[in-house]
Amino acid sequence: MAPHDRTSGFRLTVPAPRRGVRVAGRVVAGGIALGLGVALVAAVAVSVSPWPGALLVRWAFDRGGVQTDKVLAAYAPAPDAVSLTSDVRYAPGPDGTFDVYYPSRLVGTADRLPTVVWSHGGGWLAGTKAGTATWARILADKGYTVVVPDYTLAPAAHYPRQLQQTLDAVAFLHATPPAHVDGDRLFLAGDSAGASLVAQAATVLSHPAYGGEVGVNPGATPSSAIRGLLLNCGPYDLGLIDGSEPGLLGWGSRTIGWSYLGERDFLDEPLTRTLSLVDHVYPGFPPVFVSGGNDDPLTAGAKVYAERLAAAGTDVDALFFPDDYVDPASGKALPHEYQFDLRLHAAQTSLDRTLTFLAKHA
Repeated sequence: MAPHDRTSGFRLTVPAPRRGVRVAGRVVAGGIALGLGVALVAAVAVSVSPWPGALLVRWAFDRGGVQTDKVLAAYAPAPDAVSLTSDVRYAPGPDGTFDVYYPSRLVGTADRLPTVVWSHGGGWLAGTKAGTATWARILADKGYTVVVPDYTLAPAAHYPRQLQQTLDAVAFLHATPPAHVDGDRLFLAGDSAGASLVAQAATVLSHPAYGGEVGVNPGATPSSAIRGLLLNCGPYDLGLIDGSEPGLLGWGSRTIGWSYLGERDFLDEPLTRTLSLVDHVYPGFPPVFVSGGNDDPLTAGAKVYAERLAAAGTDVDALFFPDDYVDPASGKALPHEYQFDLRLHAAQTSLDRTLTFLAKHA
């Protein structure tokens, strides 16, 4: 019996749904339930482990690295101008190797050149030594040996594991330098997270008490073997990247911190404070070239770090830009890792200043 509309007296007929409609409805309902289930599982996974977020950040960083390398390829030397020794082992484990780049004119000689040890960036959870190959070739073509170590990416290993690996690589290069590496003329260099790692390594070597606070073994490398540091776009003040930033920037900071430090509430951990190098500046630090873009949120910390190093007696060559700087080549301000985009006037200036710094202190 069909229902009636009691107010009008007319019969209101409600047709029975067709089978196809019923099936489609079940499919849609099932899809919605599945989607909600996946979303719930994803939300739970993200809340209990840094891995899902870390893999997403890694994908984004690595994708950016591919684009950077495409830009750099136009500035790379001829393929036969630079030679490569791959996968030299400095420590046990799959990540305990480095690559060595040197001018091909050294092949067959015993010559050794001042050596740049470049630690790659990627928020401590992305990047590889292979991703720095083009940049390493560019520097090697200028008359240097360039060593690019791998290190274990977070969250597979947590801080200070990566710092210990950096110190181990430096100790190996000093004690048993491969062909064309001068173990007494080492420049520690890096970009982004890599800049933090090498700055920490130099702090450990020049002020052993800091190494004790972090819990790493400095090895037998004398601080005199470190001729200088090249620091590009690094995080030196953790107070600027505490995860309180709005949107994706804050989420990314929290994901990186959790992945690297191993604790979701990483700001509460005493070890976290050792990462804020602006608070760990001591006399006897090697000469430093430091730079950052004017549209990079990390640059404010880099400026404070440079000022405090200079106040402690460090020879500092700082390359920063006015807040309103716009690069003539792009018509834009300078982003994080600007130094790799050699199309930019500012990046060319950074490279020139880098080479001047190396020549001065070699």
